This record gives sequence, structure tokens and C-alpha cells, in this order.
Amino acid sequence: MNAIYKCEDFSINEGVLTIWGAELIGMAKSVEDFNRVYEIFCKGKGILPNGIICPALYCEQRGISLIIFEK
Repeated sequence: MNAIYKCEDFSINEGVLTIWGAELIGMAKSVEDFNRVYEIFCKGKGILPNGIICPALYCEQRGISLIIFEK
């Protein structure tokens, strides 16, 4: 299972994914699971966060080598 976070923002620079203000909101095994969590979270809260990301799935698709979590 891979963690899904809502966050203030995220960026990619030279193979490094930086995520700001991450808060765990769910887990996913696949992109389909991620999409379900995203839909449930957005419908349940009625608002959209600045970003929702599953670093493991995101990095797998984009060749990211390092993830940094910032507050």
C-alpha cells in the first residue's frame, strides 16, 4: 500500500519531489485506488486542497529518485 497525502503544494526539480504541508488522507495500491480516494475526499470535504499526491505512484511514473517532505 502507498500513502496518499493532501498538501499545500508540491514541485519537481532535477528528479527531486518536494511536498509541503503533507497530511496523510488514505492508502492506495494502484492509480485506480488513488482516484477513488481523491473522489471520496473531495466529495466528502466539499473543498479541494491545493494538492493531493501519492508519492510512490507519482515517482514510479515520472522517474523521481528522491522525495522531501517540508512543513
